[in-house]
Amino acid sequence: MGSKSGFPLSDVMRSILKSDHVDEILVPPAPPPTPLHLRIVRKLGAASGLIPTLERSNLPANSGSPWSTDRHRHAANKALALLERHHDSFCLLPAAEDEFCSDFACAPSDVKRRIFICFHQPPGWFRLNWRRFEDLDSLGGIVCLGDEQAAYFRSVCESPVHLIKHGVRHDFFQPPEDLSLRKDNQLLFVGQWLRDFETLTSAMAHVWNRQADVQLDCVVPRFARKSEALRRLAMDQRVTWHAELSDENLRGLYQTADLLFLPLLDAVANNAVLEALACGLPIVSTHVGGMAEYLPRGAGQLCKPSDALSHAEAVCSWLDDLDRREYAGAIARNFALDNFDWVKTGCQLVDWISKSNACD
Repeated sequence: MGSKSGFPLSDVMRSILKSDHVDEILVPPAPPPTPLHLRIVRKLGAASGLIPTLERSNLPANSGSPWSTDRHRHAANKALALLERHHDSFCLLPAAEDEFCSDFACAPSDVKRRIFICFHQPPGWFRLNWRRFEDLDSLGGIVCLGDEQAAYFRSVCESPVHLIKHGVRHDFFQPPEDLSLRKDNQLLFVGQWLRDFETLTSAMAHVWNRQADVQLDCVVPRFARKSEALRRLAMDQRVTWHAELSDENLRGLYQTADLLFLPLLDAVANNAVLEALACGLPIVSTHVGGMAEYLPRGAGQLCKPSDALSHAEAVCSWLDDLDRREYAGAIARNFALDNFDWVKTGCQLVDWISKSNACD
């Protein structure tokens, strides 16, 4: 939900590319030096002005992402032209579920091997939605965010797969200076994608039967509030709804909550989990996907999928034990510092891509 966690591709990437260390890797040493061009297709596609009408594509209609649009094709055409003109350049697609359109899938092999993509969705999403996994062959590489996801892509395509965990700006998301700022019996729920709203609503009913004074902050975009489960939850005045928050206000919610309560349907990496860990906030969530990779032992609890009662029991158990929460918060913060550093994640990405190019 925040702009300071996840896949570090904006300010942090620009900072990394300016550093002496990365310049030595990315710039060929022979004079005159030719810079290696980093092209982020999302930025190209977001250029101001109207996207021109594209000629009808003669590429296979069943190739690439089923979610790509003319906007993505426009960006792809720009990126491919740059790749063909600059043979020492590469292209990075940071959200390839949408951006990997047929133009990329059908690119010449000498161009395609300089295209690197990052996938964020779990294997189940691809089983339901992806068209042709052979489109992913011959790429420079695929960045995955979790072990289960990486193993899946190694089984369905031949391109190199590299695991790089999500990152978080732990200099921004951090525990409150005074732990007494955390409110009593205050839960926080953040996000909408692959969130289990039905389990959230049912679990809260169980929680309130046991502890009627528990409050819940829900950070859910307005467009995602159409489910019947959320309508039922909104009938309770103990729930406060938030949207369009600044990063500072979002951080404030993490710093004043007792628990992040996040029932999930599936997951690879989850920004809300990273932000909570960095803020020293214990987490009660669901044992699905890559959650066990991102939530260390002692920093929270993962519950059986779709089991509202087990989620509620976990919440009540954690709310009843202040010492346990404080100890878990320290584990969470230290784990974020050691494993999900924002700049280190960006450096891993740049180093891997540049080493892959050096081997060509």
